[in-house]
Amino acid sequence: MDGPATVEVVPPVEAGLPDGGLDLPAAVEAGPGDAAVTETSRSETGTEAPAPVFPSAPTSCAIAVRLKASPNADGGGSGLPATHQFTLLVDWAGNTATSGAGGTANKVTLVQSGGAWTTQGRIQLTLSISPDENSASGRPYLTYERISIRPTVDGCAGSATGNYQGSYGDMVFTIPFEAELAGVVDQAGPSLLVFPNSKTEIHPLDLYGVASNELMPSGTSARWVAGDGTLVPMSSLPAGGALGVSGFLLKDRALAFASSYRLEVLPSAIDLVGNLTDAPPALATVAGPGLFSQDGFEGPLDALLGGKVKVIDASALPVPSGTKAIRFAPIGFGVSDEWNCDDRFTARLAVGPTAKVVKVSVLPYRSSHTGPFMAQMKLAVPNGAVSDFGAYWSSSNATPLPSPWSGPLPGASQNTYGDLAQIELALPAGIGKEVIVDIRRPCFEAGLPGDGLVIDDLRVE
Repeated sequence: MDGPATVEVVPPVEAGLPDGGLDLPAAVEAGPGDAAVTETSRSETGTEAPAPVFPSAPTSCAIAVRLKASPNADGGGSGLPATHQFTLLVDWAGNTATSGAGGTANKVTLVQSGGAWTTQGRIQLTLSISPDENSASGRPYLTYERISIRPTVDGCAGSATGNYQGSYGDMVFTIPFEAELAGVVDQAGPSLLVFPNSKTEIHPLDLYGVASNELMPSGTSARWVAGDGTLVPMSSLPAGGALGVSGFLLKDRALAFASSYRLEVLPSAIDLVGNLTDAPPALATVAGPGLFSQDGFEGPLDALLGGKVKVIDASALPVPSGTKAIRFAPIGFGVSDEWNCDDRFTARLAVGPTAKVVKVSVLPYRSSHTGPFMAQMKLAVPNGAVSDFGAYWSSSNATPLPSPWSGPLPGASQNTYGDLAQIELALPAGIGKEVIVDIRRPCFEAGLPGDGLVIDDLRVE
């Protein structure tokens, strides 16, 4: 951790825990010697022993941790990482310890006894990027309930107990652990990691934020700078940031297709003791489709289709107008040949000078008893605001439309159909000549059964 800062792009489930283990400081292997620390005591002659000796200045320790599941851990602690890294700023004289990562910030008091300083509160660190501890996207968390630390000739060492909290789908699990700590004086700037994935290009609506592996000074901010100079700001985490900043969230903002960006940290990407990051991250977005032809899907489709979303014709399912539409299939408790959690439709629509809304016709359908259609609907301005209409957008603010069909409907032997309706969604603030329309079934949502949806007549008016 005392080498050059690293910069990489990683998905949430891979963050911070290298599969091949961790290069721990030699102090862990050999057992570091204590710095000169003595306890005040009274000798047999009644005279005072020397006062405690400890570093007069705070130490920023880059700590490597060996984790071991507690004996009472369920399942033997399966899923607990073997190692962890974090930075702890210890004020030996002031009896405080400060740390943060991925949007968290912690400052706890210490009690000194017998040459060791023990925390009097928990230190919680996330291995992802999280606006708060209740956010599923911020897991996994490592919560150090108790740390006992002592100064060494090269940094610090000690032990800890705590809990590792992870998630799988909509389930959360907790593993209690014990840990050995060994650290050296921190000489590296913050490592800044982009979430989520990708080592390739990303979708303009998929960027979540940037995590720092340690705290930067309070007031630090960040923004993305596009190749053409356009600025896309992010919000600093934790909100308020009185102790410092350890993450940045791209909240209610989108990037643009086919664009490159570099991260700019202001006033600079330094940690609490002034170590500078060598190279903040950069990224690029996927090449987008051309402008969508607002013709009711009748012509060639200029849009991005993901998962099992597909164009259907009037022989397969009822089409509200014309002969073609797209469909999201009904979902069950398991992924099938008809749907998966990568189902997605994204299009770029031209916006006229007087346009105010996006309109779309929708027809729900099901093959068995299910719930309402679930998929996130977002409208976005490239490099601008995002309007998120949630997962149930198609069943709210719907205006019934008269049925254009007579006689048996196609697919009626396998499906039942709801009511045809038209949805109107307001364009985002700051709209220009283009809006991005995105409908997505995210993989981290609980896989509850839900209706399918025929979508037609997508347009801006």
